[in-house]
Amino acid sequence: MNSFSFSPYCSWACAGLTLALLVTSAKAQEAKVQNATSPVATSAATPVARPVSTPTYKEWIRKYKEPLRSADNTKVVFTVIEKEDDGSSAMRGLEDRFAMRNVQRTGERRLDYQYGIRGNAQLLKPLSLVEMAHLDQLLATLPDDRRRLPPAGRRLVVQVPQRDDTLVRVYDRAQLPEVVQQIAVLTGGRLPSVVCPIASAAQWTVNTNHDTGTIAASGDGKSILSLWVNDKLKFWNVSTRTFVREENNLFPPFTERLTVSPDGTLAASEGWLQITVADARTGQPVHNFNEPQIGQTKNRIDSPQFTPDGRYFLLEKHRPDPQTYARTYLSFPPTLEIYDTKTWQRVPKLPGMPDAAATYAPSPKGSRAVYLSAAGVLKMWDTRRERDLATLASDVRVGRIAYSPDNSLVAVNTIEKDHTFFNSWRVNKIRIWKTRDGKLLHELSPLEMGQCHGVAEMLWTPDGRYLIGGVFPNDSYSSWTVAVWNARDGRQRGELYGTGQTINGMALLPDGQLFVGSNDGIIRVWNTPQVFTQIAAFEKSLPKT
Repeated sequence: MNSFSFSPYCSWACAGLTLALLVTSAKAQEAKVQNATSPVATSAATPVARPVSTPTYKEWIRKYKEPLRSADNTKVVFTVIEKEDDGSSAMRGLEDRFAMRNVQRTGERRLDYQYGIRGNAQLLKPLSLVEMAHLDQLLATLPDDRRRLPPAGRRLVVQVPQRDDTLVRVYDRAQLPEVVQQIAVLTGGRLPSVVCPIASAAQWTVNTNHDTGTIAASGDGKSILSLWVNDKLKFWNVSTRTFVREENNLFPPFTERLTVSPDGTLAASEGWLQITVADARTGQPVHNFNEPQIGQTKNRIDSPQFTPDGRYFLLEKHRPDPQTYARTYLSFPPTLEIYDTKTWQRVPKLPGMPDAAATYAPSPKGSRAVYLSAAGVLKMWDTRRERDLATLASDVRVGRIAYSPDNSLVAVNTIEKDHTFFNSWRVNKIRIWKTRDGKLLHELSPLEMGQCHGVAEMLWTPDGRYLIGGVFPNDSYSSWTVAVWNARDGRQRGELYGTGQTINGMALLPDGQLFVGSNDGIIRVWNTPQVFTQIAAFEKSLPKT
């Protein structure tokens, strides 16, 4: 395709079966009503403002019911209507477009972006015959839209060409049916859902170097600890958000994450190839973990964690590939090491722990644990009976793990290979399983786009209703964001925006304050009771499914 038609009923000169995804943005042209007392307003050349009428559902979709030209080559067309003027012409004032097509004869799948008269394209991995068959099944089960128009700004039009007509459905992007979500993900379309956007309530600067650093909450929840590159360990009052004190310490100069023990007495600093455990109250070092360098390689150590009772300290050691070194640390299953926090002597395993676990995360209370085997298989474990309950995933590595307050659910961030990007380990998934039997409850997705390229942290709210995650949605985003998912239905309902390009630590305190650190040296604060009040009001506006 060398050109792009500006009509939604575009015809592509492609041989074979073509799969098309068209996302358009209809920008409003505001009616400018002149002041009645102005001389211009009395001029015969001045247009008179007309009353705006609200079209019915039948009138609104009429323009989409016309048969699509070259419908025999088109599988499905998606059109996003972001904004309308009077609803009579959703296609007026077009500026932003996004199209995707698939040619069955060659298996080509292509994303075409159009911005006014400017456009570009991106080739994707072709759909397989199995995926095409799955797409046919999904299109055959499109749910009814009940002949209702969603609120303006949230409308998604789905067109499926038929023999003599076009099947049209209009859905609310804030409550897309699961079938429509699956179609959007399968076709590769980045179709962000509509969520409740919430800005921070307060912020303050803890570092001006704009470099790598991290934050964590103290054990009593009264202070926020910050540690930036070549800086001292600093303490900040959470009520006044003011500096309290700083401690001279021997933490490594490069720190990615601070992990505080359950009783708040110890803090583990995770840096590149080094972990230092220090007194969280004074910053004085307690124990240091640093692998020796052998030739040009060095084992990486990361993922420090304290057991729920604080008695043991766990870390993971990764052996790099000598050929490609740093890029392939995740290609090798880690080796788990366990230390007694009283003596700092290494112990072979924890009570009730499976043999040869490469990653191990016991629940804070109860008899469950999640572990990764040396073969890369993620499993649910019964610590009392010492047996597997369920296999959760295979050929994965593990990022963050978070249990709900009542331990009935566990959210796990797994990392998988991206076969379209040099088989690199960068595909992140967030899934929620029931701890009772290991049954999958939900797979979560930032803005429900089916893609996630990074997870910084995951936190449960005290009532277990929402999961808060610091995520990097996909390549179309330039920065990280904080997503809020409803654990009951697995849908993202809120986005805490404005966190900066990265997220360097998150802390949810008992009083409901959420602190998020960023590499710009700013800590941003959200009051979660107010956040959930706004999200609850947004959820009430959604259609029933």
